[in-house]
Amino acid sequence: MSILTTDAHSTDLSKLGTQITESELTVTITSSTSVSLSWVGWTGSSNYTVSVLDKTTSQLVQQFTTSSTSTAVSGLTTGHNYRFSVEKDGFIIIEDDIVL
Repeated sequence: MSILTTDAHSTDLSKLGTQITESELTVTITSSTSVSLSWVGWTGSSNYTVSVLDKTTSQLVQQFTTSSTSTAVSGLTTGHNYRFSVEKDGFIIIEDDIVL
C-alpha cells in the first residue's frame, strides 16, 4: 500500500488501497467510485459533519453526521475532482482534495 501526499491530486485507480494523507485526514481509495475516510479525533468531539463536494460540477453530493472517526463514501464518479471536509461545531477542521 503506497502513501501519497495531496500534492499529487490525481490518483491512478488501478492501485486500490492507495492512501492520500493531509493534515490528519486519510482518504483511501477502495474502488473506482468509493473511498474510505479516517481522521484523528478531537478532545470533546462526539459528532463530526462530513461533506463531499464534487468540484467538477460544483455540487455538494453528500453531507452527513457521524460520531465515528472513520466512514465510507460511495456513489462517486470516476474522473471527478472531490473535496472531502470534516467539520466540528460548524468549523472545517480538515479537508482534502482528490481526483478519482
